[in-house]
Amino acid sequence: MVKLLKNNLSFVLMVIVPTLLSVFYYAFVSTPVYLSESKVIVKTIGGGETLSGLGTLLRTVGILDNTVVFGNLLVNHIQSRDVMFELDRRFKIKDYYSSKEWDFLKRFNPFGLFPSYEHFLEYYRDFVVSAYIEPSKDLVVIKTRGKDPEYPYELNREVLRMVEEFVNEINRKVYGSAVSHFEARLEENRKKIMEMSKKIANFLNKTGVVSPEQQIAVLLQTTAKLQEQLILKELELSRLQSLAPQNPRIEDLKREIEEIKREIKNNMTKVAGSPSSIGPLAVELELLKAEMNLLMKELEANLSAYLQAKNQATMQLVFVETVEAPVIPDAPMEPRIFKNILTILGISFVIWVLYWFITSAAREHAE
Repeated sequence: MVKLLKNNLSFVLMVIVPTLLSVFYYAFVSTPVYLSESKVIVKTIGGGETLSGLGTLLRTVGILDNTVVFGNLLVNHIQSRDVMFELDRRFKIKDYYSSKEWDFLKRFNPFGLFPSYEHFLEYYRDFVVSAYIEPSKDLVVIKTRGKDPEYPYELNREVLRMVEEFVNEINRKVYGSAVSHFEARLEENRKKIMEMSKKIANFLNKTGVVSPEQQIAVLLQTTAKLQEQLILKELELSRLQSLAPQNPRIEDLKREIEEIKREIKNNMTKVAGSPSSIGPLAVELELLKAEMNLLMKELEANLSAYLQAKNQATMQLVFVETVEAPVIPDAPMEPRIFKNILTILGISFVIWVLYWFITSAAREHAE
């Protein structure tokens, strides 16, 4: 037996010993690991826009697929320092995974040489919270591990909550940056229109001019009738002066003619004879109305741009849907003892075979 072991010492050291050590480790040392899993999918309202040519090809291989893009963004966030620090603040994950209740291979910093958060971040990504995209279904898979059933379940729920907050924050930034500019312009337009409305109202109250066109038309019509009367009166006066110069009616006609002339002059003064006439006021009012029309057109253009920006921002909103919620595991899922032992046995055997071939070739060459 000793001779047999001596002749096959390499096989014993390279295959039997590692396999027995793995059996001993998994049977008596390894800490059972409970695993909680959840799955989410990321969608956008505008995710179905049509593409052609190169865009179609890129989407086919997943480069332009919104699910893949936002899925990768989600995975990066889950495995970021911010999430790690937040989980550590709430769950003390660094202390939990540094506990001596873990076996030395699964425990963080078992020898106390690398206690920094930089080293813990690598451990966190590899063991504590795993996140990846499941290619066949475009799902983001989130796995959390613990030495008891409740801890990974609570950890996974917290990660999902933080994912929703992260997506909501993205939506707020995307929507806010796209819409806030046009909202500010609309508010500015509204203030200008209110100021112009007050200005027009004050002008109308001050001048009493409501409809200058109609007022001018009435004055001109009245003036035309007065001019007709003036012509008739002057003709009558001329006839009397030539036929009966002593007729007392002549003086009355002269007074009536003067009154008509004064009334015509007053009417023309009201139309355009002074700064307070209806004509200049009408021009000023028309300028105010023209400025109001420009403001209304500007408001209409800004409103159209605002609605377009709002629609585009809505199409870019991201939604996270939980496809599979985490549950409290009722049995440890890791380590997979038989699979791991067989893997170690297989790897050890392949290494031994390579070693045997190399040493055999070396001996033959030496002989």
